[in-house]
Amino acid sequence: MNSIKGLSSDKFLSTLLSHFVKPVELVTAARKQPFTIYSENGRLFIENSKGNKRNLSESELIEFHKLLTETGSSAPATYQDITFNSSYLLAAVEHINSKQIVSSDEMPGYRLLTGPDDSTFCRRVSEALKAGYVLYGNPALTYDSEKKTVIAAQAVIWQDRKL
Repeated sequence: MNSIKGLSSDKFLSTLLSHFVKPVELVTAARKQPFTIYSENGRLFIENSKGNKRNLSESELIEFHKLLTETGSSAPATYQDITFNSSYLLAAVEHINSKQIVSSDEMPGYRLLTGPDDSTFCRRVSEALKAGYVLYGNPALTYDSEKKTVIAAQAVIWQDRKL
């Protein structure tokens, strides 16, 4: 779980809130319990399989992140003194890591995204924005006469890094 633990606490919180704007169904690692995680009005919520909803406090999330950064542990028991929700948070962290949302130190400062001008390309740009990149300049389009398709390009830069 190296990719998200390197973030600052503020970036950790904003990553959780932005990544779970739409509800995501996950499963805890240890007990294989299904749950839904989502953010609403700047707050993070867990809904367990019985329909019980919990609001995760900012201080709870910050303390969890601090211990995650110190230990890197994926064992829920490590966090039992901090939060009752560690199994859920560990599953959320693993989900974010699997989507390759990583710290700014691991990401190139500049990326040029290219591909056919379709929904897949748009999703790639959207994922880069969710990960912390910002648009850099205008998009460009060209026509590939061999493939008979429009190719799009969009530059993005990491928001926290000077080039």
